[in-house]
Amino acid sequence: MAAILHHAIAETQTTKQMQPTDTQTPDESSPTGLIRVSGADRIDFLQGQLTQDLRQLQPGKPLLAGWTSAKGRLLCVCWAIDWQDSIWLLLPEALVAPTVKRLRMFVLRAAAKVEAVDGATPISELPPEAAGLLENESKEEAVTYCIKKDISVMMPPGADAAAVLLHPGETRQPTPATCSEWRLAAIRAGIPSVWPATLESFVPQMVNMDLLQAISFSKGCYVGQEIVARTHHLGRIKRRMLRFAVTAELSGSQLGPGAPVYSGNEEIGQVVDAAPADGQYELLAVIRIEAAQQAMALQPEGTSALQRLPLPYPIPELSE
Repeated sequence: MAAILHHAIAETQTTKQMQPTDTQTPDESSPTGLIRVSGADRIDFLQGQLTQDLRQLQPGKPLLAGWTSAKGRLLCVCWAIDWQDSIWLLLPEALVAPTVKRLRMFVLRAAAKVEAVDGATPISELPPEAAGLLENESKEEAVTYCIKKDISVMMPPGADAAAVLLHPGETRQPTPATCSEWRLAAIRAGIPSVWPATLESFVPQMVNMDLLQAISFSKGCYVGQEIVARTHHLGRIKRRMLRFAVTAELSGSQLGPGAPVYSGNEEIGQVVDAAPADGQYELLAVIRIEAAQQAMALQPEGTSALQRLPLPYPIPELSE
């Protein structure tokens, strides 16, 4: 995972309560909202909610995770971060409020508190005073961060771009990178996101979360676990997330999360996320495996043709 995310950053440099909205444009919508889960039962509480095994969460080693509905459909994809006696969930800001509201429904008698906090800030270059705080950098970890004087920096190992500064209560603001740059880094790393327009559209395997080690098949029960486990054990994965580029000028409804992907006149997939890159757009899209070798486009009859780009990890169903 370290190599995947580091490679992507380097390349960037050269339910009714959560009802989907209209297809989003690949705009500056922030991918870095924050939810804080605190309390003595925070790990046990999230262990029964997220796809990831929270017992593996360590300071300096955030984990990618998903939260699914009872039908096994993703309500969000997030990074879980162990910091200051809390677990922080980093996810698109547009999903923070509805996710907090829904998570609170499951707290019941658990000693856990779920709250929204000020979001994280993507930064294109660490200021000198922050750069000196990096104490736990390791090229073997997925993402590292350090804590000193109530400042925490989460960043890919060895990278100097698209880091995330976590600073609740901190008044100094680093120079922010655009949200599009952060989204592009995730796209190039093959890391999915869920937005309001794609809420409950995908089971975790469709967006490759099993390939990203973001699903535990041994930890026990969590919401939606039965569907996710059945998909895994029966081997019935009929759609996978792939990476593409497109050069045509398109409207948000043709390019943003939730937009359809076509082969001829047939709809064969759905856009996960998109971001501008060097005069074109790069995107992730969930595609039917049987159609993965066909010519694809964002409009019927091959208009706005898609160019297949590699992911930094193999897709087993396409390498057989």
